Amino acid sequence: MVLKPRVDSGARRVDAVRDSRETAFYDPICPSIRYELRKIPRIDLREYDRKVQEVVSEWLATQKKLTDAHVHVQLPEDHAPLSEDRMLNTFAASQAQDFTLQELGMLYKRLFPDQVVDAIVFPFPFKETYVSRANEYILTAKHPFILIDLKHPEETCELLHNPKVLGLKVYSDLVDKPFKEIQISDMVPECVMETLNKTRKALMLHVPGSTNVGDPRNMAWLESACDTYPNVKILLAHMGRCATKEDAKIFEQLRKFKNVYVDTSYCTSPEVFQSAFESLGAEKMMLAFDFPYGASRAKEVVLDKPINLPRYGPTINPIISVEHYSYELPELRQYYLRERPQITYNAYEVLLAIISASNEVGGISDAEKGKLCSGTAEHAFPSIRKMD
Repeated sequence: MVLKPRVDSGARRVDAVRDSRETAFYDPICPSIRYELRKIPRIDLREYDRKVQEVVSEWLATQKKLTDAHVHVQLPEDHAPLSEDRMLNTFAASQAQDFTLQELGMLYKRLFPDQVVDAIVFPFPFKETYVSRANEYILTAKHPFILIDLKHPEETCELLHNPKVLGLKVYSDLVDKPFKEIQISDMVPECVMETLNKTRKALMLHVPGSTNVGDPRNMAWLESACDTYPNVKILLAHMGRCATKEDAKIFEQLRKFKNVYVDTSYCTSPEVFQSAFESLGAEKMMLAFDFPYGASRAKEVVLDKPINLPRYGPTINPIISVEHYSYELPELRQYYLRERPQITYNAYEVLLAIISASNEVGGISDAEKGKLCSGTAEHAFPSIRKMD
């Protein structure tokens, strides 16, 4: 079922319009009204975006190569239709469900015209994804992570023996349990961890639930995994889901784990990046943009008190977006209206936060910048460097 265009709170009704590339219907106020057809991220640089691009380009001037450590790619035929409820109440699902390697290349050229951008890619980790087919497509990429198949873990283990595969992507949406009850052990069975360790592959981990990596249950799993499976590199997506300075105190404890890294995707807090620079160093940080979601005009905000978001429950750091339901929540409308004129593409928001953090620590050297932008990923995955 395709939703009809909705009325923005107190605003005019906006009719659905056709994407210029004729691949999707979208609504300029709430483009979650696409189910039958997919939406390609549109990069239309506005005046503010161009100013941000100048700042980003200047900061990246010494970096000829970027390695984006967190990208979703998938063909439109490799997933089942998502329900109306899923589209409206899941941020990721509302933004995109498929995205091709060719589209990724076009997006990089638009946002980072002065750099060569490499990418670590994996399928969209939705329960509607046809895992086997999605993994077939991902193997056509240069640097693939496969998606776990919890219904057939033996097939996942077999694929991990493919020398081209760099690692494994796991996610809570693939687990058949209530969202708030999911633990990391539910997302990646022991037999799969054993294969990861044997094949010396990596694990891309978006920690479950409404908390971050600092949750005692998550830290207990990390302690055990790093001790039991020392050959597995663990990449904590979205800075371990730390969104505040208080959250980021956990980085001090992460320092002891030799093979644990954080990626920068969707984190827009300068304080979190500052803590990471000080506690972990650039050698444990990988630049990442979470495309196609990085092409959304969105950022995290920190509220004075928690609010309840659909599915996720109480949070003090919701995402506000020009392109989603944030403005429909009364508690967020004031933030949305205040920030909307200066919300750029999330990939740029991430870089602006990193630049601000680097300034707060007195600036980082070109060498450290090089580690963040590509060096850490190349050190963790030597095949990336070899394939250049």
